[in-house]
Amino acid sequence: MITPRADRIHETAARLAAELALRPESVATVTDLAGGDDVRLLGGIAAVSLRHRTALPVLRRLAGAGIDLGVVPLDPAALQATALPRAIPKLRSDPPEDLAALAAVIAEHQNRLRRILDAIGEKFPFQYLVGYGLGIDLVSRDTDRESSDIDLFSPSRDAVERLGEWLVAELGFVARPVVERRSGRSDLPGRKLWVDEAGHHLGVDLYGPGRPSGGHSWLPPYRDPGLVTRARPVAPPGPAVLVASPEDALAMLAEKTLRKGEFTHRRIRDAVAILRSADVVDGERLAEIASAQHVAAPLVWLLEQSVASGAAVDHLLDHLAPPRWERRMIAEMAEAPLRRATRVRAIHRRIWVARYVRDSPRHGSALVEVLRGRFRKPQGPRSR
Repeated sequence: MITPRADRIHETAARLAAELALRPESVATVTDLAGGDDVRLLGGIAAVSLRHRTALPVLRRLAGAGIDLGVVPLDPAALQATALPRAIPKLRSDPPEDLAALAAVIAEHQNRLRRILDAIGEKFPFQYLVGYGLGIDLVSRDTDRESSDIDLFSPSRDAVERLGEWLVAELGFVARPVVERRSGRSDLPGRKLWVDEAGHHLGVDLYGPGRPSGGHSWLPPYRDPGLVTRARPVAPPGPAVLVASPEDALAMLAEKTLRKGEFTHRRIRDAVAILRSADVVDGERLAEIASAQHVAAPLVWLLEQSVASGAAVDHLLDHLAPPRWERRMIAEMAEAPLRRATRVRAIHRRIWVARYVRDSPRHGSALVEVLRGRFRKPQGPRSR
């Protein structure tokens, strides 16, 4: 067994965690280095993957390589520093003692979300689109993407209300409306619903033909009725729901990466999963959607990072031409030290919002928010 020097543990663990998340074949490298029983290295890999919210695929690949995760203790501090206990509250009161138990708890959460989707699809077959993480997992060849909740889209207000009422009446969910706080209009209906079940906080975010961004509902990055009309059904034996077209899925991922400032393994892995699951991605259509949502620059970053995982993206990059200054800002947000990245992100967010203001009929409320700079603070890990 090769034991890395103590001062290299974190660096080695971070590199291997990234490789395991993005390149399945790299599990042989981990086996060679760790020998299956280097507890420090394996614990470090788990801590990094927890921070980047790729713990489930990483742990499953380690287990698949014959490494006994049951002998590797879980660092409670690494777990509590993540958002995972918010989705699975029992992790606070009864944290797993080892990595095998952690993987089982995360997998249980995914199974509970899937059962909710199965019930929705059975009651309302192919009427709702599953977006973002769980939507990616439904079409991905890797079925180990971890999600904390379900994001559902519908083309009509009536469908939003109908599903919300059914979830409350039949599955015991609690609901609260999503309102447009800074304008008097309510043309973007939505509901946030949740149910607590056996220590798991299971959420459903249900929206009309768009999704408010970070509470700033005058800036909906996906106010697009075409999102649902361009959708495709999930193939059996999956649930009877819709998923976004590859072009929409990539643009939505770029929007979320930029909105949350999460330039991480998790987002790159999502991009790779979308690209691998698509028979074809229309470069012109992708560029059109990215331009409408003003996310060409983060999309280019995601596509370029996907190349190392074997994704073919040149034909897509040929259609995307964000300005050089914006690409530099995205690189700063992804790679610079946190303080500088935060400053750059604040500047870029104002530019991003101003683009929407230019096209929005509600200039007044939007302009006030831009000038005040009321934007979400960076959350979670920022670096890859």
